[in-house]
Amino acid sequence: MLLVVLQALVFVAVSVAAVTQHDVDIIVDFFTAASFAHSTNIETTNVCTQWPIYVRCSNQMVEAVNMSSMGLRGTLPASLGNLSTLKYFLLSRNSINGTIPKELS
Repeated sequence: MLLVVLQALVFVAVSVAAVTQHDVDIIVDFFTAASFAHSTNIETTNVCTQWPIYVRCSNQMVEAVNMSSMGLRGTLPASLGNLSTLKYFLLSRNSINGTIPKELS
């Protein structure tokens, strides 16, 4: 349990900067395609602070997305391939279907 808390704190610590509108638009595409229910508008100033456990940013760009075990359903939008600084994309234990967009390969 302590390890999980420490990992979350590290994730939050590097997730405080505003990100580009380009990256926000892509995260919105993904949240919509994967049916991620959220009640807060996603903006450049909050994508990494509103969901710091799920989206990590560095140098004003999305670096990691961890949406494991979130009950997601749907597909992956091709726009995810345009997250040029994305290093980690974790989706285990969800119901994502369809093909992996070629832009992600």
